[in-house]
Amino acid sequence: MILVFNAGSSSLKAGVFDTGLSRLIAGQISGIGGTGKLALGAHSATVTTADHAHAIDLLLAELERQGFPISGCDAAAHRVVHGGEHLKAARLIDEDTLRIIRSCTPLAPLHIPSALAGIEALSRRAPNLPQSASFDTAFHAGQSDLATSYALPAAIRARGIRRFGFHGLSYTGLVESFGSALPKRLLAIHLGAGASLCAVRDGKSVATSMGYSPISGPPMGTRAGDIDAAAVLRLAAEDGIAATETLLNRQSGLLGLSGISADRKSTRLNSSHVRTSRMPSSA
Repeated sequence: MILVFNAGSSSLKAGVFDTGLSRLIAGQISGIGGTGKLALGAHSATVTTADHAHAIDLLLAELERQGFPISGCDAAAHRVVHGGEHLKAARLIDEDTLRIIRSCTPLAPLHIPSALAGIEALSRRAPNLPQSASFDTAFHAGQSDLATSYALPAAIRARGIRRFGFHGLSYTGLVESFGSALPKRLLAIHLGAGASLCAVRDGKSVATSMGYSPISGPPMGTRAGDIDAAAVLRLAAEDGIAATETLLNRQSGLLGLSGISADRKSTRLNSSHVRTSRMPSSA
């Protein structure tokens, strides 16, 4: 059996597959860091979790209860949002891989820490279990310099300031699902809490709306999407870099526009320059 994890900023999805990649069971824990829901197979329960490591412990315990113990797994696989400039294909996880993934944390601060927590928690529980990582950036790694380069001096671009693109595993699955019916040119759209568009030619990514980080592109659940750099500089000068990062990643997008979180509850944002209240139901 193969155990697969997809760690989000406040959720953890898991599945068990046989060696033919047929799914045997799947589920998730939501609301990590507080009270949320564990749903696995036909089982559902309200749970309180401290962090992703705790969530993994609960999921593994429930998997074992339902007949899928970790001792019966041959390998584990993790979705990792960012592979940076060096991790361009799925890779077995060793110390060098972990070092590179950690270095990508500033590029995807909502997701990399969660993925690392899952990898490290599983390593403690099953130190001899082989683990691999698949990267959302890998699908876009073959794009041309024209598509990935910002109009910046060479010395700045050499520091890794470039477009990477994300949601690559989603686009890979979509492209593969077409089989021989794949059109030569395809405009693919990934819609969820994060959103992006990707131009695909002959099954390869040639351009995508996300860039250096998952913030860019259309407005998303809590991410601002494209915003003029001068506006970001002003916010950083007035409110500080940390507050601006939180604003753009966690307090903007559809939440920022409406003041209503994904679970439809009223939300008051913790920012000196943002105040929201519940909108009328007709909105």
